[in-house]
Amino acid sequence: MAKNLIISTLVILIAILVGILILTNYDWFSQEWLIGLGIVIGGVVAQGILIYSKIRK
Repeated sequence: MAKNLIISTLVILIAILVGILILTNYDWFSQEWLIGLGIVIGGVVAQGILIYSKIRK
């Protein structure tokens, strides 16, 4: 279980970093910028749910 948790945490972290990279390389409020913002927000929410479920156990 711990190995799966570490792998999923790393995947979410990489997704957040890719989202930040997309945010910084495109014009504000363009379609690509909004996709990057969605990736960052989704990654943070997923990470929060993962941490919450880990603490709750």
